Amino acid sequence: MQRHYRVPCLPRETILRDLASLPAGIEILVAETDRIVGFATFSAIYPGPGLKGGFFLKELFVEDAARGSGVGTRLCRQ
Repeated sequence: MQRHYRVPCLPRETILRDLASLPAGIEILVAETDRIVGFATFSAIYPGPGLKGGFFLKELFVEDAARGSGVGTRLCRQ
C-alpha cells in the first residue's frame, strides 16, 4: 500500500511491533498467493446499525496486479 501511495514504509521490525500491540477487537485479513496481494482491516463496533453489533471496515487494499480478480470481494466476504 505504501508503494501504491508513494509514501515511505516503516522498517519491518516497527510494523511487526505495532501489529503486535493492536488493541483487542482489531482484525486484519490478508490475501496472499506467493506474496501478499491485498488486505482488509476492520474492527467490531457496538452499537452498529439497528443498535446491534457490527463491523467497521477501515481499509481495503488490493495491489494493482491483483485488481479485478475478486480478491477485494473475497476479503469482504470473510
